[in-house]
Amino acid sequence: MKKSAIIMRASVVLGALSVLVGGVTYAAITSSATLTGNTLASVTGSLLVDGPDAGSVPTASEAGLQFTGLVPGAAAYSAAQTFSLKNDGTGNLKIAVTADGGVSAGTYDPSKVHVKITNTTVAGNPSVEATLDNFATLFNNLPGVSGADKLLAGATNSFDVQVKADADAVTGSSASFSNFNLTFTGTAVE
Repeated sequence: MKKSAIIMRASVVLGALSVLVGGVTYAAITSSATLTGNTLASVTGSLLVDGPDAGSVPTASEAGLQFTGLVPGAAAYSAAQTFSLKNDGTGNLKIAVTADGGVSAGTYDPSKVHVKITNTTVAGNPSVEATLDNFATLFNNLPGVSGADKLLAGATNSFDVQVKADADAVTGSSASFSNFNLTFTGTAVE
């Protein structure tokens, strides 16, 4: 029995020594390398607008469009007024527009005032039509620079804006709706 206990102890010692030598051997052949000073940087987003004074330098904010002499109930849209958007950043942008603010003199119903925006730069001149009320409550994609399309970095697109009012858009002898903003938002995309 003593002999088997000695053999058993020797086996345990040899097994432990094998594990220790295997561990030391493994540690001796490991190696590492490090990437240091890593940086993540996004593209830049810089959307600029050039208002109806076309040809000026685009900025972050420009004076808006003035539509006067609208005849409620007219079938045709007003004469077009032009603005442009420039992507002055390094990333492509999808563009949406909302309308906010505004002061009404008399009774002007924004749900009965129609706005048509046409992209005159893109082939086929795509357009979007919505009521002024919808532009205030929804995030509307601009034609030719949203959906499957985008405003490429460094590119400029021009747009025509036209309006018309339903016959019952105005109550009383006259009305106006002024000092509202059209806010354009660019979201970076590939």
